[in-house]
Amino acid sequence: MKTKLFALALMVLFVGAHASAQIMGLGGYGTKSLDISFSPLGYTHYSISADKYYYKSYMNVNLGYESNLQGMSTLTELTYSKAKFDKSELSPTSVFDPNLKEDITNISLSMLMGKIINEKSRFQIPIYYGPKFDYVKGGPFHNLTINFCVKARLKFYFSDRFAIFVGGTGAYGWGNKRPIEGLEGKEGHSISAINAAADAGISINLGN
Repeated sequence: MKTKLFALALMVLFVGAHASAQIMGLGGYGTKSLDISFSPLGYTHYSISADKYYYKSYMNVNLGYESNLQGMSTLTELTYSKAKFDKSELSPTSVFDPNLKEDITNISLSMLMGKIINEKSRFQIPIYYGPKFDYVKGGPFHNLTINFCVKARLKFYFSDRFAIFVGGTGAYGWGNKRPIEGLEGKEGHSISAINAAADAGISINLGN
């Protein structure tokens, strides 16, 4: 419950910030844009209390809506990702089935704010930060995690309407898993998550 309330509070805060951004004066290339990107390379790792789960072949696709201000930017992004199970390291007191070796999938919503370096030129460096909300499913995970996310890109407008970019994203998150049924006296399990990925894509300028 605390995790869900914290997630709701963060979402309200950043929705307000995004709404305020729409009211301010806009300027520069890519005033409002649709971003589509693919991340073929990445790293993801999850822990439940003292139990660690490692995954490989992490990749994702991203769809984002960006609004550029005078030196500032907001980015709302939806992400679908998947990764293959690699290995697990379970503690001696683990209550989880050691045979839980499923691959995982994630659906994420990021609500980021940041600054655009070199805003009014064709070569820009946007840097974003803010919350990312993940629903992860597979193996022992069917849970929501709240992440602090940082994203940076190198973007080049080869025309007033289209840009290409490359970049990287890193996030660290927290969550909670309910006690296992039938194990009385067991408290909930804390979840920690680490995600990092490189991406490349195209940005389509939608105008003002």
